[in-house]
Amino acid sequence: MNVERIFGFLTAHRPSAAKCRDIPDPGEMSREIKHVAKLFDADLCGITFYDERWTYDKRFNRNHLEEVEMDLPEDITNTIVVAHEMDYETSSHCPICS
Repeated sequence: MNVERIFGFLTAHRPSAAKCRDIPDPGEMSREIKHVAKLFDADLCGITFYDERWTYDKRFNRNHLEEVEMDLPEDITNTIVVAHEMDYETSSHCPICS
């Protein structure tokens, strides 16, 4: 088990694919991704062009109390955004949300 995963989801499960796959029908792929997001109770799901201004370049490793590079591929062109509604009162007591 990846110990860093205890504190969040910012570690890669596995390395990215060595090469991109051809997507014959991007619309169908988009519908499938959004369908799967709903199965995981996502309130919103969208696919958009990647903009590095909205990406953290470092994350915090609580085990070693230091910043760590995010280790993202250089050639990202698109991104999937998933949102879950959070109750304000409940989340205001969570240390990671404050």
